[in-house]
Formats: sequence, C-alpha cells, structure tokens
Amino acid sequence: MKIVFFGNADFGCKTLEALCSINNHQVVGVVTNSDKKRGRNLKLLPTPIKSLSKKLNLNIIENDNLKDSNLVNLLHSLKPDIFIVIAYKIMPKEIYSIPKFGSINLHASLLPAYKGAAPIQRAIINGEQYTGLSTFFLNDVIDGGKLINQIKISINNEDTFENVWNSLNKISPEFVINTLELIIEKKTNIIDDLTIKESFAPKILKKELKINWSEPNYIIHNKVRAFYPFPSMYTFLGSKRIKILKTTISDYVDDYSKIGEIIIIENKLIVKCGVGFIEISMLQPDSKKEMKSIDFINGFAKLLNQPFNVLK
Repeated sequence: MKIVFFGNADFGCKTLEALCSINNHQVVGVVTNSDKKRGRNLKLLPTPIKSLSKKLNLNIIENDNLKDSNLVNLLHSLKPDIFIVIAYKIMPKEIYSIPKFGSINLHASLLPAYKGAAPIQRAIINGEQYTGLSTFFLNDVIDGGKLINQIKISINNEDTFENVWNSLNKISPEFVINTLELIIEKKTNIIDDLTIKESFAPKILKKELKINWSEPNYIIHNKVRAFYPFPSMYTFLGSKRIKILKTTISDYVDDYSKIGEIIIIENKLIVKCGVGFIEISMLQPDSKKEMKSIDFINGFAKLLNQPFNVLK
C-alpha cells in the first residue's frame, strides 16, 4: 500500500520506522508540524516524527494548516492508498477522504472508552485495570469512526504513565501493520460485539496537577502515577513547591493527624490524606534534583521540624 503518515509525537516513531521496513508497503509522504521553539532556551526544534523521517530519507511535508489547498493538491498527487494518523490533530473530511482505502487513526485506549486527548492518563487516574490500542477509520466524529481492531494490556496498581506508554508504544508497530492486513483482506468488521461503555479523556489542565490532600489516598496515588514523569503532581511545604513523583498506599493508621500532615516513621515519609495515608518515595523540590524520601528527610529537616509541617 502507498501510505502517507501523519504525526508529530514520539508515540508514532516506532510504527513509522516499522512501516518503512516492510516490502509490500511504501511510505510516500510524512505530514508533520513545522519546527517550533521549545525548552528553556526556546530553541527551534523539529517534531520527533520529522527527525526520524530525515534519518529515513522520507518525503517530509511540513504543514500547520490542514485547510491549505496546496496541501490538499499535493496529497492528491501522491495517489495514496491510505493515510495513517498517530498523535496528530483533527483532520477535515477533504483530507481524510482522499485515499483509496480511507484514513485510519491509532488511539491509546479501548474505544469507545477514553475518547480524547489524554486516554492513558485518564485511565490510570480512574484506576482502570486494563487499557489498550484501537484502530478506526476517520470520520467527522472525534475518535468515533468505525473500529477496525483492538488489543488489550493490563495496568497494575503501581504502573505509571511512563510504564503504560512504553508498553503500548512497543506493541503499536505490529498492531498497525496487522490493521493494514485486515483492511487489505476486507476484514474490518471483526469487532461486532462491543460492550465497552463510552467515556471521554479531556486534555490535562494545569490546575489538576496541584495535590488536594483532602482526597482519598488511592485517588492521589493514581494521579501521581498518571502524571509521572511529566508534568508531575505537586504540593507546597511552607513556601517551597515540591513535585511528588512516586507514591504507594500506606497501611499506617493514626486518628489524630491533620490532613496533609507529614509523619516520619522508620525513615518513611507518610502523609495524611482525606481518607487513609500515602507514602512518598520519590520527590523533587524546586531547583533540586529528584531525590528519595530519606534524602529529603535528611536535607529538609528544618522544614519538617516546624510545627506546621503540613503539605498544602
């Protein structure tokens, strides 16, 4: 098949590379965003997909406007069989309807669950035991096109966004290639007994990252997992901002602790939540490196000895 690949993020890189290694498929173009200023120094940087495409000597099409008539004409001229879209943006009908076999999207959830921008994070926050990948044909409904294929993976109680992302990224190439085979063989109706309930995964807002210690310990733990390693949950001890990177549910019991109060027991950093306690194992004060709880206890003893050692 003649393929045009649409993507920006790391999540599509392994799949793009795999597609280029298969003889019966040809990547005739890669559409990605223009270079943008990123990082503290605001250096002009390409998308991960563009960087990989350069190494693979692919036909790179930089474009930030999908309504550009020049882009539409160029895509028609490539005479594509299919468009593959991974971690990109909403595509108009005049684009997704161009290829012979239509356009497909890879989404990091078991659709119709967790439609939207942050499916992995929302699944972890909600304590889901499973997630997965779905491929579907693009239409005018966001993440609402006809399903082609799905694969499920488990999520354990300690898995972070990083763990789940890596697991899904690892299986993505073979899954997408298998999807193409299903399309060629006209077996795209394999999911006919769909019992998964529809839900949504809106993008992450900055206000969600500040820990509310009045919430139950398992909810706080899930949020810490969902936002590790980036952008990370945070809290304040006095005026010092601290990222909370790794936690576990604690079985510590104390009826007299205040919500947010820090308890040091056997060099463990334990915090009272709205319900139960949570143990912090890894954290990062502003302008400091990541550190284990024991190093924080030793290095910030003055703060912890104050009468108001409560996280807020």
